[in-house]
Amino acid sequence: MSAEIKQAYVKNENTRTFDIIHAVYPRDDYDWSKRDSINMKYASVYLVKDSKHVLSEGGYSEFPYAVPRWDKADGETTGRSPGMNALPDVKQLQQVVYDTTVAHQMWLRPPVLASKESALSTNHFTPGKIVYHRTGERPEPWPISGDLRVSLEEKNSLREAIRRSFFNDLFIVLSDNVPGRTAFEVRQMVEEKMNILGPFLGRLMVELLDVMLARAFWVLYRNGYIVPVPRELINQGLNVEYVGRLALAMRRYETSATAEALQLTQSIAQADQSVLDNWNMDEIVTGTAQRAGVPVKYLRPASERDKMRQARMEQMLAQQQAMEAQAMAQQVPSLSKAPEEGSPVDALIKAAGGGK
Repeated sequence: MSAEIKQAYVKNENTRTFDIIHAVYPRDDYDWSKRDSINMKYASVYLVKDSKHVLSEGGYSEFPYAVPRWDKADGETTGRSPGMNALPDVKQLQQVVYDTTVAHQMWLRPPVLASKESALSTNHFTPGKIVYHRTGERPEPWPISGDLRVSLEEKNSLREAIRRSFFNDLFIVLSDNVPGRTAFEVRQMVEEKMNILGPFLGRLMVELLDVMLARAFWVLYRNGYIVPVPRELINQGLNVEYVGRLALAMRRYETSATAEALQLTQSIAQADQSVLDNWNMDEIVTGTAQRAGVPVKYLRPASERDKMRQARMEQMLAQQQAMEAQAMAQQVPSLSKAPEEGSPVDALIKAAGGGK
């Protein structure tokens, strides 16, 4: 505890506050062979801001924070968010709402024109109240001009701009809440939006979701909640497949390009079948199914698939051999039948001395 905090405690200054900084940063010098918090890869230091007095020091094996950036310009470090892009429209909408509220009040409760002599009057303009006035000095409302419908249109326009800044229309499409649209139209809308949103979502996956999953994995692994990695998987790395609606929409957008290219190849194959040899159909089928979110249990393992193909080939080969044997049997006369007199077979038998 720092001296100023102790002094505040002694003087019973219970309401006094101090600014405390929690700094987390990579350690330049540490002993990786030790397992204490002082020798972890990332330092964790709490200190008093004014006196720089260190309250505690610890560490983390991984950086404990995920700091994603929605968008980042060249040479920029901190990045920016959709809220920053929508902020001017948000402030303008707030001002329009305020002005509209004031205008509404002016319409409903306009200022009243009265004579100077009535300044000392005790009249109050409340519902059902009797107002006394002199003849010819009747109070009149201040004339108000303007059209509130204009402000309503402006508010709706600003709200729509804010929704577009946060890609609200894309999430409506993903929620299947698009009446009057066919499945093809919805798919086209999603692909159009994903073409714009793809880079942003890719950055969020790398800078947010991957970091969080890696942190959670290693915390669980160090505490024994995850079994040791098999020797075959050491240094193989982990590949995380996200199955949320946005992730699936991104992968479907990727597969649409493959489908278009394959369709073009099939039209070319009508003139030259050999162009199909450039495609790995097994990888296309399994990859497309996985990107569409099909459960893995629905797909046969490659070993089981190959066994089925081998059995099918053997069955086809056996059928072909049986058909060939049947055709040969139909062409060669039965051995139990005597050759006809004067036939080539009869002549061969007589030449061999087998005839009478």
